Amino acid sequence: DYYIQDIFRFFKLFRRKSEFKNPFSSPVNLTILKSLKSSFVEIEDILPIAEFYFKHKYYPEALEEIYRGRSASLYICTAGEDMSRTAIPNEYVTDRPVPVEGEQVIPDVYAALLEQEEIGALQIIRWPEIGEKRREKIVETEAVVIAEQKLLT
Repeated sequence: DYYIQDIFRFFKLFRRKSEFKNPFSSPVNLTILKSLKSSFVEIEDILPIAEFYFKHKYYPEALEEIYRGRSASLYICTAGEDMSRTAIPNEYVTDRPVPVEGEQVIPDVYAALLEQEEIGALQIIRWPEIGEKRREKIVETEAVVIAEQKLLT
C-alpha cells in the first residue's frame, strides 16, 4: 500500500516528473505486473488497490472495455439424467463429458449483452448510477472474492 502511495506521490510532486512516463496518467492494472503480482495476495493488500481503481474511476466502463469486439461461443447440449440443475435457468452441470449438439457464435459479446439488457433478460448496473455505500460494498466484495479464489496468484 505504501509503495503505491510513494510512487503516486513521486509522479505528483517530483519536480522532474515530466521526464518519466506516469503510470497513473491512464488506467493501469498494477496487479498484473510481474514485479508487483506477489504483493497482492492478502485481502488487506487487494482492498486498497480496488478502492484506488474505483475512486479514480479507472473501471467505470469495464464491461465495455473487456467485452467489446470479443467473440465467444455458446455450446448447446441436451440435458442428461446424470446432470444437476443449477440456480440459473437452463443450466446444468456434470463431471462427465457431454456431446455438443450445436454452437452459437457470438461475434461481439458486449453488443450481445446490450441486446439482452434491451429485451429485459439481463440487468446491467452501471457504476455512475449507483450510490456510494453500494460502491463501497462492491469494492469490498470483489476484494474478498479475488483473495478467496486466489485470482492474482
